[in-house]
Amino acid sequence: MGRKTILLLLVGIFTAYYVYTPLPDNIEEPWKLTGFNLILKTILNVALVGELLGINHFITL
Repeated sequence: MGRKTILLLLVGIFTAYYVYTPLPDNIEEPWKLTGFNLILKTILNVALVGELLGINHFITL
């Protein structure tokens, strides 16, 4: 039980670290910008892993 709690806590901390983007105060809808940034960051990371594994070149993805 203790292992699952610690694992859940660590996953939550790493997810919050990955999603967090500092934004200025005058942004009207920060959740849209954060969501868009999350999608782009995820696509970029998947493409970089694919290039590191030798699947395809980053530019041709």
